[in-house]
Amino acid sequence: MGTSVAIIALQFTGHARDAMDAVRAQIGQVSGVISALHVSGRTDFLVHV
Repeated sequence: MGTSVAIIALQFTGHARDAMDAVRAQIGQVSGVISALHVSGRTDFLVHV
């Protein structure tokens, strides 16, 4: 079987800079995360797993 990948869109209810910085600092530590993008618009992060 091949490897499965997905893009997960994360949307937060608040946008405090400290919270966004914490997510950005920790997201790469999560097992299975290939990359993460902090984006503008309705979605806050796109996470490639």
